[in-house]
Amino acid sequence: MNKNKTGFFPLVFLFFLFYLPPAAPAEQDKLNLTELLQLAKERNPGLLSLQEEIKAYQFRVEPQATLPDPVLAFSLRNIAATQFTVGQEMMSGVGFSVSQMIPFPGKLRLKKEMAKIQVQRAKRISDGYTLALFRQLKELYAKLFYFQKSLRVLEKKKLFLEKALEAASIRYSVGEGVQTDVLKARLEIAELDQMIKPMEQMLRAVEGQINSLLAFPMEKRWGEAEEIPVFELNIPLGQLIAAAIEKSPKLKEAELMIEEQELEVRLSRREFLPNFMIQVGKEFKGPFKDMYEVMIGVEIPLFIKKKQANLLEASLAELSQARYSFASMENELLAMVNENYLLAKSAENLIKITRNSLLPQASLTLESSLANYQVGKVDFLTFLADIDALFSYEMDYYRQLSELWQAVSRIEELTGLNLLSEVKNEN
Repeated sequence: MNKNKTGFFPLVFLFFLFYLPPAAPAEQDKLNLTELLQLAKERNPGLLSLQEEIKAYQFRVEPQATLPDPVLAFSLRNIAATQFTVGQEMMSGVGFSVSQMIPFPGKLRLKKEMAKIQVQRAKRISDGYTLALFRQLKELYAKLFYFQKSLRVLEKKKLFLEKALEAASIRYSVGEGVQTDVLKARLEIAELDQMIKPMEQMLRAVEGQINSLLAFPMEKRWGEAEEIPVFELNIPLGQLIAAAIEKSPKLKEAELMIEEQELEVRLSRREFLPNFMIQVGKEFKGPFKDMYEVMIGVEIPLFIKKKQANLLEASLAELSQARYSFASMENELLAMVNENYLLAKSAENLIKITRNSLLPQASLTLESSLANYQVGKVDFLTFLADIDALFSYEMDYYRQLSELWQAVSRIEELTGLNLLSEVKNEN
């Protein structure tokens, strides 16, 4: 009896340490998602490039509605090749003329309307890129949160295992345990180290992806991600689908493409109609009376079958392609909304089960296992399995929370809604 009591009290002291949290990481700035998104607006090269492209399209609107540049021409008519006869011969003279091409009425208006639509398309492309960029950052933020939390969990688990190893060693030294328990604890710690190193590398990879999107050096380190709140996606699927149809920049851009191609077809039909040319000029003849000239020319669409007809067929085919592309994009969009909605709801349900059932039960089980191991009613392998279960559920909890955020961030991109920010503000 004295021998058992002697081994019991050191174990009580050691396992009491299990409930002490691991040393806190060095204090550093918290990583805020809102600030991260603001940096993306200011620094992402792709987004800045699209903003400049919009400006370029805006500057092209007025030129499309402007007449072609007039042509100023100078002429010399001389009777002889060996002497200058201007002022000596009535047919000789020096003159100038101005000519102006005038497209058939309606062509310039259609080109201007097409240019305006191109500006709108560029804006929708920029909007879509912005949503995709924000989605990428939110996904990376959720992954960063998961990896950081998981490393904390693994560090805490390692501390538990080291204390378990110490306890097993003490029990073995006083004849209350077996050497297998010590070896098994060491193996568990070695396996844990194998998990920690790759996860640290994955964390660095996520930070590198964030740096790439924000045009920072690859070696830049980020602070601890702020806690991701738990929330429920209460918006019905039908409402999300309606929002996607109404707000998706990609669908809007596809609709504008159809409008642009419709104008292209109308313009192609007008190309069957001739353009005009007006020319006025004056010829100086020295002592003779000056001559004035006015000329009106009309283009002859001589190669209608080879040129205008083929261009019309091409524009009709492009219009048909744009309509099919819109239908395909809409179907794909709705399928992706449905898929990510199901992923989000699944993660949401798993979070509830893990938080409300698995984690509390695993914690109670470990507490019971600890108490029973101290008095020899539970073997060491069972005790290790209970430690592993608790921390595995804790890591699963953070993984499911990360996956929920990633799924909802993809829904945001597809629907144009700001779900995560709204939920966070509510909390």
